[in-house]
Amino acid sequence: MYKETYRYVLTDSGFWIALYDAEDGQHRDALKLREEMNNPKIKILIPWPIMYEVLRGGFIKDARRIQAFERDIKNLKAELEDDTAHRLSALEETFSYASKWRVSLVDRIIWEMLAKLRIYSLITFNERDFSDICKRRKIPINYFE
Repeated sequence: MYKETYRYVLTDSGFWIALYDAEDGQHRDALKLREEMNNPKIKILIPWPIMYEVLRGGFIKDARRIQAFERDIKNLKAELEDDTAHRLSALEETFSYASKWRVSLVDRIIWEMLAKLRIYSLITFNERDFSDICKRRKIPINYFE
């Protein structure tokens, strides 16, 4: 799957939600990041759990958002990243650290992917939960150059 010609960019749900919600405080930042995603050297990765987070509740009830999300996924040739290899360790970590580090299972799966996959950048508005692993692996947050 991973080809050296691409820079693999992992995306979090907050980015996608902000992108299609003009009322979201991060909307303008999401629009700027979306513009930068058109680079042919960038391959957008969307972990499956992110799809579950985005395609729920109010988002799914708005046909325009759904259509825009589907169009962007196709236009960007985004790939859905399988989380199977990361589920059990993420679940164990979620239970182990629940009393001191309250991070959702979805965020733990992203954390595991950042720790184990060759990721060029992470797109998220939840930097706090990922800053340690990104710093350790030298993965920039919200950066494309």
